[in-house]
Amino acid sequence: MVRPSALMTFLSGPPPPQLPIAKPYGLALKNGKLYVSDTMNGTVHIADLRHHTWDYFQPKGSGRLRKNIGLAVDNDGTLYVSDTQRGQVIIFDAAGNYSGVLGQSGELKPTAIEISSNRLFIADMKSQHILVFDKTTRTITNSIPNATTTNDAERLYQPVGLALDSEGHIYVSDVGSFRIQVYNPDGSYLRTIGKHGDRPGEFVRNKGIALDRAHRLYSIDAGFQLLQLYDEKDRMLMFFGEPDEAEGQMMLPADVIVDYDTADVFKKFVAPGYDLDFIVLVSNQYGDRKINVYGFIRREGAQTP
Repeated sequence: MVRPSALMTFLSGPPPPQLPIAKPYGLALKNGKLYVSDTMNGTVHIADLRHHTWDYFQPKGSGRLRKNIGLAVDNDGTLYVSDTQRGQVIIFDAAGNYSGVLGQSGELKPTAIEISSNRLFIADMKSQHILVFDKTTRTITNSIPNATTTNDAERLYQPVGLALDSEGHIYVSDVGSFRIQVYNPDGSYLRTIGKHGDRPGEFVRNKGIALDRAHRLYSIDAGFQLLQLYDEKDRMLMFFGEPDEAEGQMMLPADVIVDYDTADVFKKFVAPGYDLDFIVLVSNQYGDRKINVYGFIRREGAQTP
């Protein structure tokens, strides 16, 4: 039996859900609800941060999850879940009912998912591209980089993390080349962040990524077991969460998300004289801390954290 995490106890109180999180990977936060993809149990956990409830669903039949990794939630509650064993993205409606799939069985090896307007971006390790689907027709409209790209500087090898900024730029964490690739909204290559190495600003097992409103980049490294933070000019600012820290430590972290809308839920944990600007959540595949919640604070009256 897996012991419930402190976050789970804080949200749901006793008694805990019958099936605690075992091995979380992908995270999504929409309309005050935190979605967690549990790869061990084929489940998606859903925590309502405002109403302090915690539930999960474990779909059967056509919607059964075998090795669910990433997920994304649309404004209407539609849930997209990537499954590397099925080789598909499975779609559920807001009530958790099976709605369909993207890709034939075994056609893809999907990992991270992002939504922008009517487009769905899927990191696919099998094709070594970001596949862009039309949500309405559920068909591929284009791929990133261009299918004819052979230049090593522009290519993807094993895309596992994905993020979109407010201007439509596409950030891709490519664990196969130990770097983060950045593409323009039209899919053309823009620049590279990082390289293979064991120094600050380098990667050994880069995974999930996220962006905040100031275009700062948050990048998980499961090898170093920490998160690296970069400014809008790709300069590394700091890192945190290394496993030898008593508080906030990570253990095989996988995904990261940044959220402003539900930061007020955690304000009571902030020291007097400070405001909580936004939160950063990280999933850990091992250890007792399945979901870490970090807060970026600022002094009362200050403009930036």
